[in-house]
Amino acid sequence: MSITIQDPKGIHWGGYLGGPVFKEVMSYALKSYQVAPTGKLNEAFPLDAATLKKREKITAAASVGD
Repeated sequence: MSITIQDPKGIHWGGYLGGPVFKEVMSYALKSYQVAPTGKLNEAFPLDAATLKKREKITAAASVGD
């Protein structure tokens, strides 16, 4: 699918106007055709400092071997 804005003027460049239009039209099309989402869900991030520090240590230790 392509959204084209012919001869955009001022601060309203093609992507600035076309992006939201693409989102709305594509969302409607995917729902209408019952297309299931693909890919994995985003992982939830911990919000407390202790859990974040623990995760950083695990990540740092894993990357030392690279």
